[in-house]
Amino acid sequence: MQYLFDLEKGQDYEVSVQCIEEINTVQVNFHFAEDVSPPQITVKFPQQNSIVTTEMLSDITIYGTEAWKVENGDDQLEFGEPIGNVSQVIGGNELITLADNNWIIKEIEYNYNQSLSFPVVTNYYNQKSGVVTYAEDDDDITDYFLKFNDNSPIATYNLAFTSPAPSEIDGDILTDFQGTTLALFGKEYYVFRAERPSQNSVKLTLMNNFVSDVIGKDETKTFSLSEVGYEITPTFMNEEFVQFKINGETTSMLKVGRMYVLSNGATLVVEDIQEGKAKFILGTEKLELQDKDITDNLGNNYEVKVNSETIDGAAVKIKGTDDNSVLSISSLEVNMSTQEDYFIASGETLLGQPELGEKDLLFTQNWDIRFDGWTDEAANIISLKDKSGEKEYELTFTNVEGNVIELPIAYAEGSNSVILGNQDDRLNLENSNIADDQYFILNTGTDENSVTNVVKYKGADGGSSGVNDMKFKILATGETVEIPITFNFDGEFTATLELSGTIYTITSVGDTSQDDYNISITGGADTSSSNAYGWENYVIAKGGAKIDIAENEANGIKVSVSLIDSNNVGDSIIVSAENPYVVSSVDIVAVDNQVDLTNYAGIVLTYPDDDDNAYGYAVNGALVKLNNPNSPTMSSNDLEIEWPEKQRLPLVYLTTTTKNSTKPALPLELSTDENAVCSYKLGSGYQEMGTTSTKFHSQNLFDLEDGKDYEISVQCVDESGNTKTELLKFHFGTVAQPAPPQQNPPSNSGSSGSSSNNNDEDDDEAEEETTKVTNNPPQEMKKTAEQPVEPLADSPAEVSDAPSFSNKLTAAVVGIREKGGLLYVAGFVLILFSLVGIKFVYSKKN
Repeated sequence: MQYLFDLEKGQDYEVSVQCIEEINTVQVNFHFAEDVSPPQITVKFPQQNSIVTTEMLSDITIYGTEAWKVENGDDQLEFGEPIGNVSQVIGGNELITLADNNWIIKEIEYNYNQSLSFPVVTNYYNQKSGVVTYAEDDDDITDYFLKFNDNSPIATYNLAFTSPAPSEIDGDILTDFQGTTLALFGKEYYVFRAERPSQNSVKLTLMNNFVSDVIGKDETKTFSLSEVGYEITPTFMNEEFVQFKINGETTSMLKVGRMYVLSNGATLVVEDIQEGKAKFILGTEKLELQDKDITDNLGNNYEVKVNSETIDGAAVKIKGTDDNSVLSISSLEVNMSTQEDYFIASGETLLGQPELGEKDLLFTQNWDIRFDGWTDEAANIISLKDKSGEKEYELTFTNVEGNVIELPIAYAEGSNSVILGNQDDRLNLENSNIADDQYFILNTGTDENSVTNVVKYKGADGGSSGVNDMKFKILATGETVEIPITFNFDGEFTATLELSGTIYTITSVGDTSQDDYNISITGGADTSSSNAYGWENYVIAKGGAKIDIAENEANGIKVSVSLIDSNNVGDSIIVSAENPYVVSSVDIVAVDNQVDLTNYAGIVLTYPDDDDNAYGYAVNGALVKLNNPNSPTMSSNDLEIEWPEKQRLPLVYLTTTTKNSTKPALPLELSTDENAVCSYKLGSGYQEMGTTSTKFHSQNLFDLEDGKDYEISVQCVDESGNTKTELLKFHFGTVAQPAPPQQNPPSNSGSSGSSSNNNDEDDDEAEEETTKVTNNPPQEMKKTAEQPVEPLADSPAEVSDAPSFSNKLTAAVVGIREKGGLLYVAGFVLILFSLVGIKFVYSKKN
């Protein structure tokens, strides 16, 4: 005999078999057929053509998402700023899931508060973690990201009791903790086991998203957890062992206290075996928290375990006391640290990162960090670009009034010499000696609200007689204005020029007998000054950009763009001590009669692969682009800055899942004879059922209308693509008609299952016995992520006016019992035969 593996469906096969002794060969031809049988659908609830009433509905917990934006009053998160700089600790005021709570132990409430803190640390490369930055990720994509550096803290969860929570010690068991429920970060956990492996040590085993029930041998119950259906049947049970079959998977023989992890990760725990009944817990998440010494502060931490898997980077610290009689817990702490670099792009979350292989690193997985990009702010361009065949640079910016100004700023006058302005018209940074056809700068003030105007002096009429005028071109508007001149007896000509609400006084310099004499300007803010190499001045762009223009050494010109930070905007990045909020600084030099940019300084720029440009973001969200910085040829560089009118702020949120409310719903339940994916149609279009992909399928139906007939189409597709469709009809509401015969409801000893057997009394007895061996049973057995499947009531039977055989027989027996004695035995016998006769006639008719 030989087994053939890995046969492909739909393929023809030829197998040759050769026997050596007689050298005889036989060829076998066969076809491995695909599965062509559709899945068989059995609708469990509601029944076909039944009447569904409000009593058959279940209250379903409705979940929502809560979000806290990273901010603290007026303190906003900025580019490059760690979360902990804005808010070091958050609690119930920021997220409901971190609200104060209590742990009920032996009917006593032990209150505790919860918090999440964000440590701020700097790595070896002087980089902070958990900041919005511009970088290249592991996939060679360069963009702005919320980045967490490898081996850096994400956050620390802390639970602190106002009074320590105690438990008596029984051997190695903390008896008072076991069987209680504890809420951690908005998720409820059942304390399945609480151990004291040695003195001063604690180990807590918790179950989340669970159901607990009692079940007998060969009894079948179904449950829904995390949108997965579970069909559970004990196939073997004695006083010591029990074995289960769950969704076709057979467990090992399990003693009380033993666990079994299913192939899909769900965990089954046997709590008790009594009188042919097994009490079990089935949960999708088993959480283990352990600390070997709760009395120290040295950080001898264990790491969190989820479903027996150690979560690297999630370190546990439990603090308390142990006097060998009572162990008390005062606090629980989980420090979460990265195991890789995480680059969270706009619209993404930390849990959504593929590099975060162990999602349970975020303790309880009931919270997340989301990055939503920038606030949407209008922006203008500040540029320093080459003009006139690499002979000239022009500065472009937008002033506070929204006017775009283009100013010639540098020109290659010789092989290695640069002059201010252009070939024909100079830029004069000194407002005390301005010549004809020169540009000069006027500022109304020095803060970010000040208006800059750049003006070109177009000459003046000389002489002391007649009507004399001065002419100026205003670059912001492009207009040329003429203003009258006033002559005084000191031989000076004066004039006044009003721009942007500020009056400037213009005074002649030197001989005024000739036209186009030099002038000086006063008024507004005097922003010109001298330096070691000549003069410097600055313009102010909309959004608080200060653009310094200075004569520099070696016949060069330095241009620096920095943030005017009168509102303490830039509290996250200090670029240099001399100019704390410089964004970009370059020198303009001449080489071989061409101008170029050199000596870039300012924010760190990133050089993407396959791109000749470098990019970076400033603290106010300004995007810097340095074109062609590494060109092998003498092609001039350009500097371009997208400068926002208001500070761009990164949008970072912490999100959690919360219970919003409960809502009545009708559970639609069905089963298939093989694994399938089932969808339902109530109205237009099919939608996948909430729990499916196995043999058990369910969907909650909300907002059913009273008195309405419903038709639901159910469609199931098996793993081979075969499809089966069933149509279910039912009526929702109350219909006046005779009451249906009394029926026994299906058995369900737990809060969340449906059973195939009817053993309510036995279940109650088993529950009673189980209570005896449980030190502290939970007040309310429930799971947090899914609503349990409620027991399903049988639908009403068809009603007949004729009394049934069983009712007639019952009436006869009751009559005999009431009359009593042998006098009525004969009558009883006659009645019995009469009823049997009626039964025969009834059978023939049917």
